[in-house]
Amino acid sequence: MEFDARKEIKLIIEKWLKDTLKKSDIKENDNLIEKGLSSMQVMQLSGILKKEGLRISFAKLIEKPTLNSWFDLVANSKIIKKHSKDNKKSNDSKDSFVLTDVQYSYFIGRSDDQTLGGVGCHAYIEIDGEEIDCKRLNDAWNKLQYRHPMLRARFTEDGKQEILDKPFSEEIEVFDLSNLDKEETKIRLDEIRENLSHRKLRVEMGEVAGLKLANLSHNRNKIFFDLDLLVADVMSMSILLKELGEIYLGKELDNLINYTFKDYINNLEVDSETYKKDQEFWKEKIDSFEIERPNVPLRKDPEQIKETRFTRRKRVIEKDKWSKIKELAASYKSTPSMVLLTAYALILERWTNQDKFFINLPLFNRDLSNENMKDMVADFTNILLVEHERKNDTSFLETLNRISKTFIDNASHSSYSGVQVQRDISKSQGSSLNVAPVVFACNIDYPLETETSSKALGKITYMVSQTPGVWLDFQSYIKDGDLVLCWDSVDELFPEKMLEDMLNSLEKQLLRLTEKENWESKFDVLSENQKLAREKELQSILPLNFPDERLYDGFIKNVKENPEKIAIIDSETKEEISYMDLYEKSLNVAGYLKENGIKKGDYVGITLPRSSKQIYAIFGILFSGAAYVAVGINQPSERRTKIYEQIGIKFVISENKTIENCKLDTGEVSLIDLDKAIDNSLGLDKPIEVSPFDSAYIIMTSGTTGVPKGVEIMHTSAINTINDLNEKYSINSNDTLLMVSAIDFDLSVYDIFGMLGVGGTLITTNEDNYRNPDEWIRIIEKYKVSVWDSVPILFDMLVTMAEGEKEKPAT
Repeated sequence: MEFDARKEIKLIIEKWLKDTLKKSDIKENDNLIEKGLSSMQVMQLSGILKKEGLRISFAKLIEKPTLNSWFDLVANSKIIKKHSKDNKKSNDSKDSFVLTDVQYSYFIGRSDDQTLGGVGCHAYIEIDGEEIDCKRLNDAWNKLQYRHPMLRARFTEDGKQEILDKPFSEEIEVFDLSNLDKEETKIRLDEIRENLSHRKLRVEMGEVAGLKLANLSHNRNKIFFDLDLLVADVMSMSILLKELGEIYLGKELDNLINYTFKDYINNLEVDSETYKKDQEFWKEKIDSFEIERPNVPLRKDPEQIKETRFTRRKRVIEKDKWSKIKELAASYKSTPSMVLLTAYALILERWTNQDKFFINLPLFNRDLSNENMKDMVADFTNILLVEHERKNDTSFLETLNRISKTFIDNASHSSYSGVQVQRDISKSQGSSLNVAPVVFACNIDYPLETETSSKALGKITYMVSQTPGVWLDFQSYIKDGDLVLCWDSVDELFPEKMLEDMLNSLEKQLLRLTEKENWESKFDVLSENQKLAREKELQSILPLNFPDERLYDGFIKNVKENPEKIAIIDSETKEEISYMDLYEKSLNVAGYLKENGIKKGDYVGITLPRSSKQIYAIFGILFSGAAYVAVGINQPSERRTKIYEQIGIKFVISENKTIENCKLDTGEVSLIDLDKAIDNSLGLDKPIEVSPFDSAYIIMTSGTTGVPKGVEIMHTSAINTINDLNEKYSINSNDTLLMVSAIDFDLSVYDIFGMLGVGGTLITTNEDNYRNPDEWIRIIEKYKVSVWDSVPILFDMLVTMAEGEKEKPAT
């Protein structure tokens, strides 16, 4: 019985291979990658075998891609009894059903409060044709909407999806531009593109796709097609364009109601053992290195972008050159998609200065062996994260082999999706930072346009896509045998012309790969423009002259020159603290720290709520010769522990109430009571001598996983920036600053030492008013605040509140 099952599986593999490669002369020892099989297709085969009861991983299949090897794997693998659930029909088609992980991430990204969000995952296409019959197109579109249930999907606020009886609209909008001249036509077409290309479809009302038609002069037409990718993947788009053309030309197609995406979702089964192993694989991986988003140069932080808008750039590798690249890739037993991924990774690597980063790969998990799913329109996307590690002096081929191995390893554990992996990273970081905002979407296995769609509707002449949270989306397509490279990007993020340089470098790198000798050599992909720009920037800052100062030298100078001047105003207690009082009490703290065993060069934590007391703690630590490490009161205990362990913190300054509320008394570190330290009668006479090149503080970043990342700053480095800012903005002793940044954020360093270094006044906030712009305005007016230092969003809140105050009627 089992022998018959294995024989049947072998026949399934042979049939699948012939259908996929469109070849019948495949020998058992042929390398199937050299024959044109892609890694994505091998992944599909792994899924097919799993349905047949064989758990043969993608890694094992791709390791020796020959029929002989695969048949050996079939012969030596245990067959697990198959389930008959795959094609089971749901009872009620009107019931809502859950979203996939990827759908849910797209759905959440539509919210305006998400970084680079407030947009749908959206694709927009323009097709130029001739003599399109409007009624026939409208009828074809309606038949298509009724054929595919997901074109009638509605998405509910609670994160579910349901199929409606009717589509959002049965009428296509028609723009009559036939009587306009060339210039007027262009203006009107640009307006239509502007309105449609980035629109946020009303998916909560069932608006998930749109088709519009412009009638132009000389019987020309332009079709505008857009789609929310909650309901479709790239293959679905190809299906829709092909079938729209077929129906338009008169072909009758049945409605696909026997087995729907809802049935697919309800039939999904997760093998708990595989899922658990994959989850553990990813846990080990994300704990093995410090994960940050790719630090390519940015003009703005993503959080500063108010309207997410994508622009498309395109390059074309001609058919003959692309054929040569594929031929050479096959000779090295690699796939074209891995070649493109490697080229992309090398471009990103050259424009960043980090050793390791993630690239986001959409995988299309459609089971093409299931007849019900071959023509189904839906989003079968899964996300895979692939890390790229910088290795100096390696050839393109060595990098290709390394990336291919990483891809295979990671893809073999993809039952735990990339969306879930990113959630785990966010959880460990305590933030929602997107660690993989650069995307590699390889669509070279299935053409977007077909002969039928081109004949019936015309040629695609423009396309752009957008995805919430993404910075740069590299998509590749095949068109008439040419390789089309498309970069969709949020241009507002990046320095001017940088993306042009990067894409030009990618194109140049690929063209080099048409020559065999270039595969085994190292090539600097950085463009000449970038090399000149970097050289110019370097020359402008050389030679480097570090100031011979400590962070607190300016403060001590002002203590001597104007001891009774007010240094700190506590906005909560209204206490006004003079320079001399701050100096003496900080020396008390330093003496207390020394008594308790803290030595020069130690790292001392500070966990205190916002108030003037934080300033005593900071100066006290620096005066003791140690470096301070702010650990916020809202940090989870697990993350605090990781910070202590990584930095080597043995002492933390706090106060009784905070110790109790934050449950700090765990025995991990020795706790210093700040109130006792301030009242200490055995203060130091003067600060312990340290070098300007000694460490002053460590700022912990949230951009890491399991192990938090600390950035250690010398006194001279920090004071160099502070002096530059004070000189640039003419900050002096007459200035007052309201401190809204937390001491575990680097802007606080300027607030404290920049202001007290010139003899100015610093106003501290508390845990209530630090985020209250109404209170800020009151404090600004009362104390005549003259300097503001914050992230843009806080300044925006202040300006908005101030404008609102102006508009209030006088009372």
